[in-house]
Amino acid sequence: MTKKQVIRVFSKPGCGPCAAVKRFLANNSIPYDEGTEQEAAGRGYRSVPITEVWEDEYTMIKSFPGLDMKSLNKLKENYFGTV
Repeated sequence: MTKKQVIRVFSKPGCGPCAAVKRFLANNSIPYDEGTEQEAAGRGYRSVPITEVWEDEYTMIKSFPGLDMKSLNKLKENYFGTV
């Protein structure tokens, strides 16, 4: 992949799975933006964490809920190429 994707994680304080998603991204040097639980609700999500993957500021590629290790590892693969 030549252009880096933009990652956004919606979370709330005290949420273990939220912290784990952010820790996974940080430990793998994948930059991300943070959003709040209220912002997630405004987008129609009913729980956090939610991870969104954007091609650019207008095109969302996908989103996935929770601490989904399969999706997080796939995100890592796509971010860096073959891992």
